[in-house]
This record gives sequence, C-alpha cells and structure tokens, in this order.
Amino acid sequence: MYAVARSVQAQLASPKEQTDLPTFVRRGINSRHPPTWMKEIYKRDFFDNPAFNAKLGGVAAASWQRLESLALYGVRFQQKEADKRKSFKTNTTPAYEMMAFAINPNHGCAWYSRRCDYGYEEPWDMVELLIDNLLDEPKLMTELLELMMNMAVYGDFDKGDRLLQKTDAFFKEKLSMTLDTFWEKIRKETAIPKFQDKAAFKQILAFFQKDPSFLYEILDEIIQSSKANLSYVRDVCGVMSVIRGLTSNQRPFIEWSPTGKDNEIELKDHDDKESAKKSPLSLLSHTYGNKNHATVLIPSETTPQTLVDWVKATQREQDTGITLTPAHISSWM
Repeated sequence: MYAVARSVQAQLASPKEQTDLPTFVRRGINSRHPPTWMKEIYKRDFFDNPAFNAKLGGVAAASWQRLESLALYGVRFQQKEADKRKSFKTNTTPAYEMMAFAINPNHGCAWYSRRCDYGYEEPWDMVELLIDNLLDEPKLMTELLELMMNMAVYGDFDKGDRLLQKTDAFFKEKLSMTLDTFWEKIRKETAIPKFQDKAAFKQILAFFQKDPSFLYEILDEIIQSSKANLSYVRDVCGVMSVIRGLTSNQRPFIEWSPTGKDNEIELKDHDDKESAKKSPLSLLSHTYGNKNHATVLIPSETTPQTLVDWVKATQREQDTGITLTPAHISSWM
C-alpha cells in the first residue's frame, strides 16, 4: 500500500519512467519515519520484483484518470479555475499564462521556488533523505565524498572552517593521513584522469561504505546550520548539488523577470536552454531574483499535475501567512 501511494504521488508530481518508481519508493521507505520491518520487507521481496514493479507502474500510469474521476478533483478544478491570480504571460512561443504564488524566502528563494518530486520539503528534510539513502546508493555517497574533498581544497583553516577542521582531524585519527597528505597522493596519480578512480579516493570511499557515521555527523551539522539560515545549505556547503541526485525527473529551475510589456515575463533557464520552449509542465518552478521574496509560477491550464501544484502552492501561502496581491506583484515588477 505504501509503495502504491508513493508511486501515485510521484506520477502526479511529474511523469515518471516505470524504472524510476522502485527507487523512489525505496527512498521513502528508507527514511527514518517508516518502521524497520517495512524497509526489510520491501527491499527483500519487492524492490527487484519485476511482476510487482510492473503492476506498480500500471497503477501509477492510471493515477491521472482515477484522480479526474474523484469528486474532490472536480471541486479543486473549479477552485483553481476561479483563482484570479493569472498575472503573467511568458514570452515563449506559444506564450503560456502563468499564475503567481508567494512563499516564505527565509534566505532560500532559490530553494523554495525549486519544487522536487517529494513536495515542498525543507532543505533539512532532503538532507535527512540523503543520510537515510547513502548506503543503498553508492553514487550518492561518492558524490558527497568528492564534494567534501573538493571543499577541503577551498576551505580556510585560518578562518576556522569547522567542516574542514573536523574532516582533517577525522582523517588523522581514522585514516592515518591529513587532508594535505590525501591531496598529495591524488596529485601523484596523474595517469588516472577521473578523481573517483584514483586509489587514494577509493581507499577513503571503501572506509565510509563500511562505516558512514562520520558522514552522517557532518550532514547532521548541515541540517542544524540550515535551520538557522537556508543560505548555508544552498550556497556554502554545496549539498544541493548532491541532493539533486535524489530527485528523479526534477523540473528545471528557471528565473523570471519582467520584459517591460504589461503582464509579460521572460524566462531564463539555468539547466537546459531549450526547456523554456517546451510544454508548460516544464515551467512550474521559477524565481525572480529579488532577495526579499520567493515566488512560484504555475501554468493556469488545469491538468492533474498543475492542479496538484496549485494545491501545494495555496497551502504554502496559508502555512507561511503570505498572500500574493496585485500590488505586491507590481512592487516587484
């Protein structure tokens, strides 16, 4: 039942390949919230079960049609159609009409405007999800470790870089090398082009695959820091780049800005230069670069996917106590 619910949720958040669903479900079950027996049963009996996953894909694929048959869908459809916050047209071809919603920035405009398949999670929720899945996804652990090693290069002991100092102390105690020693070994392996393939990196990766407790400790510190200021997790520690690996089929992050014409905006894509020219479903997460706010844009066309996003956006406004008014929009524009 949990697997079916998560798969339907994933499909409504953004269309999924059937092969993505088992991993999406496992990540949710791996989180610290479900009981251990659920993790054991799913990974033992269902994760690699072709028949089960085929049925899972079938249920997820039919979720839109089932949603449209529910009475609640009809009610929400009418509510979204009656929502008058249809403020902008994009300057793409064709020009889609977009609805704008305000969300609390908390130093995290880019974070909150980027929606991923798990909903409107706080950054620390996603870091928790990363912690809970490191052992089952070696690629994520490799990327995190590579990030930490590169951060060590750019860190500054003189400024009291806590992560750098803790990592160096841990290396001395557990791996009998300093960070400087590690990088000396890396530089000597000139014949091996990829950082992840170098012997020194493989050595420490093998250690953490057996005992990831130090990585957990570092990530827990990042959670505490991000709760005080989102810019830490977004800009300083760089964990966002690893978290992207958790979001299958994540929608692109696109900035928007006024064109000078009435109610028209220009989309500036950060990831895929062509995505702004595609369907409105790829244009669901945007931010205008103003430090005082974060804004979500949603296509005014009502489909199961845009309706789900509309419900999330209106709920977020209710939770944060922020309402986007025409006057507020004008002051930004």
